[in-house]
Amino acid sequence: MASSFGLFSLPRKLRDMVYEHYFAVAGGYVCDSQSFLRGKLRKVAVETKGLPFRANAITFKTVTSQNLGALAFDFSFVVHHLDEEQDSLFRSAGRHVTREAHDDLRRRYPQFAPLLDRLRADRGYFGSFRRQHSYGEVPSVYREFCRDTLQALSLCNPDALDILPLAHRSALRTLTCPIHHWVIPSQDDVNRLFSNLHETSELTIERRFTLDGIQRLSAAAVAIHFMGSLPAASRRQLRDVVLDEDHEAVALPECHGRGLIPFCQENPQLRIQRRLKLWQNFFPAKKTVESCIVFMLRMTDRVSRWMVEARALPSAGMPAASFSLLLDGSGPVSQHFYHAFQLTVQRDAAWQLAWTASQERRDPPVLSWFDRRVGEGLPMDGYFGYFYEDFPAAMRDIVNDDPMSIARCNFDVGEPWDIGNPIPGHQAWSIVQWNAEWHRHDNQWWEVVSSFCTS
Repeated sequence: MASSFGLFSLPRKLRDMVYEHYFAVAGGYVCDSQSFLRGKLRKVAVETKGLPFRANAITFKTVTSQNLGALAFDFSFVVHHLDEEQDSLFRSAGRHVTREAHDDLRRRYPQFAPLLDRLRADRGYFGSFRRQHSYGEVPSVYREFCRDTLQALSLCNPDALDILPLAHRSALRTLTCPIHHWVIPSQDDVNRLFSNLHETSELTIERRFTLDGIQRLSAAAVAIHFMGSLPAASRRQLRDVVLDEDHEAVALPECHGRGLIPFCQENPQLRIQRRLKLWQNFFPAKKTVESCIVFMLRMTDRVSRWMVEARALPSAGMPAASFSLLLDGSGPVSQHFYHAFQLTVQRDAAWQLAWTASQERRDPPVLSWFDRRVGEGLPMDGYFGYFYEDFPAAMRDIVNDDPMSIARCNFDVGEPWDIGNPIPGHQAWSIVQWNAEWHRHDNQWWEVVSSFCTS
């Protein structure tokens, strides 16, 4: 008697193993930048009930096209100006929030409590030099804080529009139709946001003259768009997602990780690695001595922003182990990234720590919130070497290869700087001396610049 054997004669667990073997693809799936909006990968996911997602990683890259590039630029332009208008509005109208709203905001944003108190105490517009425009805090958290303050103002005060300067009233209306930096908007979305800007005609002219180069959407924005379009059942089958930020993108891409939080909360088995290609994102297209110098000068400013944004994700609700940021030093001069990172990013983190420690040992013994973050009462608007409050801690986690760190590097970052040895006698320096010494770069720094330019 002939025996018969079929797939469905196997137990379900074995059948699932067969399915996974069949669907496994070497290297996983790579989302095609030209077809992701047309839904091909989504269709596969729906028809196979998400099984390919369990067996394969999906890689997303930055995307652009003729139409997407123009849309990306317009979106980046409009959200930048709306952010500025809301920030200005916050500093001029924040004092009008009720006592109850003020106390609630202090509870939700304790890091900004001194700023809230100052706003309430001041009778007029509160303008000041601010570290990284966010008082040394994570920029996306500061923007959220500003919006929540303005939202409280509009809810608690029916006459809020009458209180506000005419130039800023349109910015308050955008609170009723918020749009996040990590979305891929429609043209109607962009037009609607643009209509809320003050002095639209002047900005239209400015927009024409600022369009320069290829404009891309971040890999994170593409992934968020894709995952948001999937049925929930298919989305929960996702296991490994790689976000290859292989080119500079629009709309403050360092904050786009916040848009991934709902998907990671929904699917505890999802693991997302975001790879930031340092060379492709930060180094100018034309390799000249001047461009190499600009790269070195701006490296800490840009890298630290990505580091603190990633470090803030758990407090915003990102589940533990769901997300990681890889600072990828691969590229044409990858052998030089160790030197560049140690002589700029590590150095600046050490100097920020040294400055803070030296000031706290003085009389008065502790820097005020505004002394540290605003430079109030200090000549030259404070210390230039202060980046973000959490930057030294984020740097320490990377250097120590802390397993709990959300960010890491794929190149040797070297040993941590000793904040005492490289800065002899710094305890007695004035703020002018601190700034002068911080701008003084040694011969090794210039050797790295030369290495970049001759490689």
